[in-house]
Amino acid sequence: MIGYVQRALEGAHSEHVAAYRRGLGDLDELGLARFGAAFATLADQRQDCILREAERAHDGFFELMRAHAIEGMFGDPRWGGNAGHAGWRLLGYPGPRAVIEEDDQRLGAA
Repeated sequence: MIGYVQRALEGAHSEHVAAYRRGLGDLDELGLARFGAAFATLADQRQDCILREAERAHDGFFELMRAHAIEGMFGDPRWGGNAGHAGWRLLGYPGPRAVIEEDDQRLGAA
């Protein structure tokens, strides 16, 4: 997931770099204020607490980060996310196929 976001910020989503810098800095500040440590070093439960607070802040960064996490989880792996097709496996999606079998082309085929 992180690979996807880093790659996206270097390319297609480069306009969001400043928002990520600001937002990640805010997460660190919240972590330091609440728990005395930067966000990335906090235990999972404490990170969840900080993320819930960020979500309630409605500053737009949480939604941006959430959207990119979803893209990274379920998008095509060639864009740097969906490692090992984990998102597709979760959905039961086999991925794109180069050959579509005749049975799959029939109306009403699953």
